[in-house]
Amino acid sequence: MRTLILLAILILPITTTYAGNGDLTVNGTTNLNGTTNLNGNLGAGGIKFQDGTQQTTAPYTVLASGTIYPNTNAFNINIPPTTGKLSLTYTITSSADAEPVMIGFNDNLTAVGAYALYAITPVYGAKSGKVHMGYARTTSGSTGQVNSFNITPSGNMIFISGEHMSDSNLNNWCAIFKGFLKFSSPQTVTKINFQTFNTGTKFSNVVYKVMTVP
Repeated sequence: MRTLILLAILILPITTTYAGNGDLTVNGTTNLNGTTNLNGNLGAGGIKFQDGTQQTTAPYTVLASGTIYPNTNAFNINIPPTTGKLSLTYTITSSADAEPVMIGFNDNLTAVGAYALYAITPVYGAKSGKVHMGYARTTSGSTGQVNSFNITPSGNMIFISGEHMSDSNLNNWCAIFKGFLKFSSPQTVTKINFQTFNTGTKFSNVVYKVMTVP
């Protein structure tokens, strides 16, 4: 009889298990294979991790991404209007090596910009409404240079911090960037503007991604 009961259990059909209107606690490893739908309001409880932290919102949202070939010294990335913290990453190849790249927002060229550079020479001054953020790369002998920045709107200020990495023809080097732009009114970011410091240098290739950061 015991053998028959065991066999009956083994041949039972495999079914999907649902948590009711409450918490689901799993002691061990939870493998999410395939698509996992988290239905309901995460803010009501969220996902609690082993280190005690609790996630109540989606980790990030991609606002814009793509590859473009501007062939000009300036271009824009359009994003949905946001006042939250952004993460911007991009790879740029330009028509001249070690050419400074500026960054601005919302086509606003009246903002006051300031920046600090570490481990970079020579130093270039900021242009009105833009912060000096990185160096572009020549198409000769390299796939381009990479920048990664966090952008935080806060009232009338937009703060920028991040890093630049390059395997430049000038040998391997990296830099840390910090800067801000000050506006006459609180800002909702809708565009990210790029421009080379010298107008004669063009962006040849740009691969970019803009994400929200919790």
